[in-house]
Amino acid sequence: MKTLYIDVYFMINFTVDILAIFIAMKIIHARFNIKKLLLSGSIGAFAATVELFLKNYLVRVFVAAIFIFTITSILLKTASMSRKIKFILSFYIASFLISGAVEFVYGILDAHIDAIFSESQQPANRKAIVFSLIILLVIGVLRLFIMVFSNSLTEKSTNLRIELEEKSLELEALIDTGNLVKDPMNMNPVIFIKKSKAQSIIPLSVIELSNIDSLSHDYRKRIRLVPVTRNSTTHVMTGIRVDKVFILNGSFKEEIEATVVIDKEDGTFGGYYAITPYIPIDKHE
Repeated sequence: MKTLYIDVYFMINFTVDILAIFIAMKIIHARFNIKKLLLSGSIGAFAATVELFLKNYLVRVFVAAIFIFTITSILLKTASMSRKIKFILSFYIASFLISGAVEFVYGILDAHIDAIFSESQQPANRKAIVFSLIILLVIGVLRLFIMVFSNSLTEKSTNLRIELEEKSLELEALIDTGNLVKDPMNMNPVIFIKKSKAQSIIPLSVIELSNIDSLSHDYRKRIRLVPVTRNSTTHVMTGIRVDKVFILNGSFKEEIEATVVIDKEDGTFGGYYAITPYIPIDKHE
């Protein structure tokens, strides 16, 4: 009878979860740091270890739900619900494929590893450690591959903070290199933001262009009417000159000049809450 120790089981799940999370985050083009990746992997390994001692199926499902909810909150705190759902689906698909690949490789190399660890008292545990190390190596190779061969000119998304008078809003925005719309008043680039998010800092009277007279003269001067061409049709959309817009990336912070335009149709925006123009990577580094 083969014995599998808890610490080895934890390590296997830790490495598989890290790789699955890494792949899922890349699929949805979300940024993350190594600390959050390691924390999420640890939570996943802990949840899987706890499930070993649970006999009730519903309780195990509950623990799994708590796990996925927790890591999604850690990794995608400000993301839209559609992006969170895409992450969860990508994570479970990646986990399934990785587990299958590990079982396949394990079956091929089983005899060879047995021969290598034939003098060990716990060859099964030694083999588990070997495969965990293989998974960690795969993570490193994938990371190197992405760094070398991915588009080095642009990021897929960035975090923004928009400030208007006493209010502020932080959200993740899709970087769209094709967004060439300009504010006709000052030729500043335009950031499109969903109406559902814009309402938290921009008065509804501005968004709907109603009861404008109730606003102060200085505030009315902020309002912009920006022509935007979509599907060969030109629309006039409502925008506003905000006080400040910051690019946020960890400890990095840089102010940019931009006009915020409200998308009252609440388009998909690729699962993000906003679309921002092209931003070079070297501004983040």
